[in-house]
Formats: sequence, structure tokens, C-alpha cells
Amino acid sequence: MKMKKKAVIVAAAAAALTAGMSMTSFAAWQQQGNGQWIFTDNAGGRVTDSWRQSGNYYFYLGSDGIMATNRWVDDTYYVNEDGARISSQWVYVEEGTYDAPNSDGGWFYLGENGRVVTDGWQTINGRRYHFDSDGTMDYGWYSDEENLYYLGDANDGSMKTG
Repeated sequence: MKMKKKAVIVAAAAAALTAGMSMTSFAAWQQQGNGQWIFTDNAGGRVTDSWRQSGNYYFYLGSDGIMATNRWVDDTYYVNEDGARISSQWVYVEEGTYDAPNSDGGWFYLGENGRVVTDGWQTINGRRYHFDSDGTMDYGWYSDEENLYYLGDANDGSMKTG
């Protein structure tokens, strides 16, 4: 009888351990009751201050672990209303936007890697643009100490020839 009881206890312990192992948490996106998204790591903790990929898109999780939306991240990337990092797109910034690369406002272009294009010439859709060190599109008259260029108005910025 003692042997049977011991076997039952061992079997129960093995079953409990197996059940515990099958309950291991996996990294996952979770939507909170307020509609905000978080990402949890394998231990079930919130991931913070980090990029996470889902499908073909990258999403940024702020210091509170909540997915950022409609804002600049590290003055270099922009995430849209869905939280996805945008690339190969223009973004206009109103003057006074504190988290933008330049709070003076203007047009910025985010390259294929999602980073703001800075410091020099860039061909976009067959047109040449010049960007300053913050990534703001230059416009009007621009001189590189060797040549003088006309870059159109504040809403165009493409180099004019002729």
C-alpha cells in the first residue's frame, strides 16, 4: 500500500511539473483595456525603450512599455497613427514640435531604413533635395561654397535648373 501511495505522489508531481512547463510565457503583443498596445517578453514582463518587429513593420515601445503612435522617436524616426515606423516618406513638422529633429519645423524625409535623411543631397523620385544636419529640407537659395543653387519654396525644396 505504501508503494502505491508513493507511485501516485510521484506521478502527480510529474504531472504538475509537466503542466507548469507547458504554461511557459511567450513574447507577445497585448492590447490593454484602454486600447493601447504593449509587448511582453518571454518572462511576461513589459518590453520598454525598444523596437519590436511584427510582420514587415517596426514598432517602438516607450519607457512605459506602451507602443508609441504619431510621434518622433529619438529625433530620428517617425511612427504613424498605427505605431508603425515609416520609411521612404515625407513628414511635415509644425514649428514648436518638441520631439522632432528640429523644433523650428519644416519638411523631413525618412529614407528606406526609416531614418531622417541628413547632411547633404538626396535624390527622391527623380528630384534633388538638400538637407541640413538636423534633416530639415533646405529651400530658397543655397550655397555650398562652390556653387549657388535655387531650391524652390518652403513647400517644394527641389533643386531648379536652367
